[in-house]
Parts: sequence; C-alpha cells; structure tokens
Amino acid sequence: MPSVTLILSKYASVYTNRKQRRSIYRIYLTIDKTSIMLKAILFLTFSLAVLSLTQAQVIENSPSINEAHTGLISNNNTIRIKQKSRVVTYEDARNSYNDIGGSPYLHEKHQPLVELYMTTGEVVEDVKIQYDCFHNEIIANKGDQVDVILETAFFESIVSPTNDMKYPLKRPNRDNPNKFYEILYEDDEVTFFKNTKVSMINHTVNVPGQQGSKEKFHRAETYYVVRGNRSPVQVKLKKDNFFILLPKEKRAELKIAMEELGLKKLKREEDYVSALNHFKNKSN
Repeated sequence: MPSVTLILSKYASVYTNRKQRRSIYRIYLTIDKTSIMLKAILFLTFSLAVLSLTQAQVIENSPSINEAHTGLISNNNTIRIKQKSRVVTYEDARNSYNDIGGSPYLHEKHQPLVELYMTTGEVVEDVKIQYDCFHNEIIANKGDQVDVILETAFFESIVSPTNDMKYPLKRPNRDNPNKFYEILYEDDEVTFFKNTKVSMINHTVNVPGQQGSKEKFHRAETYYVVRGNRSPVQVKLKKDNFFILLPKEKRAELKIAMEELGLKKLKREEDYVSALNHFKNKSN
C-alpha cells in the first residue's frame, strides 16, 4: 500500500501552479510526520498490552493477595475516628488502638493462619489475618510482606486448614454482600451465622484519690438465620424463633439431635452448633 507521501506527491504533480504545489507538499509532509508519531504510539500500546498479558499469566500461575485489588494499610484512604471527629489514615487508626482498652479484632489473642478462596476459584494459602470488627476491615499478611486490606468482594470464603479459627468466614448476607461473617452451620437450605460488632465506649476507671474515664472496645454478638437467597433474620438464642425459621424436616432432625445429645433446650451457641451438626458428623 503506497504511503501518504507518495499519494500526495502524485496528486501534487498535476498542479501547474507552483504555489498550489507548495501548499500540497506542506500538507503531505505534516501528515507523514504525524503518521510516524502514530506508528510510535501504536508500538508503545502494543508493547504495554504484551506486558499486561505477561503479568496476567504470572498472576494466574501464582495467585497472591495483591491481585485481588487490595489496598495497603498505609494508603491515603482516610477514615473518621468515632467520638473524636478526627480524619486519619487507617494505619494511624490502628496504631491508636494501643491506647484503648480491649481489642477490636475478632480473634483477640492471635492472627489465624488461613486460606483465602477467591471468586475466580484460586486459593491463596498461608496467609495471616486480623478481622477488625470496629472498622469492618480484614487485614492480611503473607510471609514477610506488608499488611494489606482485603477488598472483600473478590473473596468467597476464608478457611483455616489447621483449625486456627473456630469458624470459617463467608458472605451469606445479601443485604450486606461484601461483609464476612462467622458461619456456625450451613447446608443446602439453611445458613446459621454470627456477627461480632465492636463499638467504643467510655468506662469509669477508679484510681486511688481520683476518678476518671477511659475508652474501651465493647463486643456484642448477634445471630442470624438465612434460607436460600432470602434476607437474613436475627434470632435470639434463648428464644424459640430459631425453630420456626427452619424447614419442617430440619426441625424434626434438630429435635432428634437434641434428644440424642441430652439437650432439653438450646440456649448457648455451642448447643446450637452441636445439635445442627449432629447428623452431619454422624454421616462423616
């Protein structure tokens, strides 16, 4: 295919007027220079595309935390500290926890070693996490890497293969689809899960000769049942509304399980978990 320069040269030669020829030559020379720039841009675009594909292939072969659009703890996203009306980075917020009584983390005394199951089907292994229930953030660290905040929408479940966590974490609440909850029990019809909410309160500190107050983290646990893809319903462990939320077959199974376990009534979390998992454990 002839270049723009050759085509314009051909058309310019038919003009007998010298001024018209000069005008035409200026046009084709400008276009010719522009075409060189376009070629350079196209080459750069192609090179970047190849690089992106190469990086994508590396990611596919070795999944990592960072591929799931995570953010570093020290990013510039700011939050407002409750009761203080201060806007700070999340990293600064975490550092301020040292001056507050109690713990905002789901697992207060350790960082569980877990596997992160991504929505793509990939699994990131050997990751330590901290679930900040005060700000609803999950902090992850793999080996000696820096801490990152998980973008929860890219993960389906968080499981400990070594029972480092009491319960797995999943996202069963369609009304809050990106939040992770502790899954106490689940089957094809029913999911029973727990939410741990952490708030900050002021409590009185008695010191000899004086009285003062100090901030403290306060934990409150709520329980929910969800059937299928419906909205979850909150249940009270010491009330009877749990049973009416179950399918009839599940209610009958639960009553048989209670009899076999010697439980007259379900009151504690452990009672519910034991009774619900009774038949599943027997089949295993």
